[in-house]
Amino acid sequence: STLTPVPGEAFRVGLMHGERFAGDAVPRPASFERFVVALPDGAEHAVVGMAGRGVSFAKLPAGHAEGGTVVYESAWTTSRFPAKRFDAYLQEEKLGHISRERERFGETGTAGAERYKRCSKALLGQSADGTTGLPLEIVVLSSEAGEIRARVLLRGETLSGIRVVLAARAQPESLVEAVTDEDGLVSFTLEHDGRLMLTTLHM
Repeated sequence: STLTPVPGEAFRVGLMHGERFAGDAVPRPASFERFVVALPDGAEHAVVGMAGRGVSFAKLPAGHAEGGTVVYESAWTTSRFPAKRFDAYLQEEKLGHISRERERFGETGTAGAERYKRCSKALLGQSADGTTGLPLEIVVLSSEAGEIRARVLLRGETLSGIRVVLAARAQPESLVEAVTDEDGLVSFTLEHDGRLMLTTLHM
């Protein structure tokens, strides 16, 4: 409900499934790996709620003005796709290396299966971003002077050659793409103020 919560006061947190700041509300699942507010000092406070409800609640500790990060890590889920749909999905997400692997194993044109988890976070207040221990994580290093710089980590190690997409709430139909360098770094020129979202997909 806010990215600048008042310390000590509860705020609402919901899960959405979609793209470009649009999507459908997702009920709180019965099981997940983590759903917390992570503080800069390493402490974590649970995001509380009931399974099946659309809204959960969180708060920053009273007197804590440094902000924090809402962290959500889902449980593993498996989805299965017809062949054409899976191949189209790989093409749309620019996962050509997976298409080549399917070809190498003689699986081109066969149904596909994906075992996945979602790793999401939302920055609160004015705190600098940092690592939170998510298996796949984008860490914003700076967002000033008209540029945003970030690093992508896979299990704590830098991930090079991966596509990162920037979406601005002010113009969600306009996506900007970049690929991380050998140090896992990526940068974007900012053309819009307000809420921004960085996403990536590793397979």
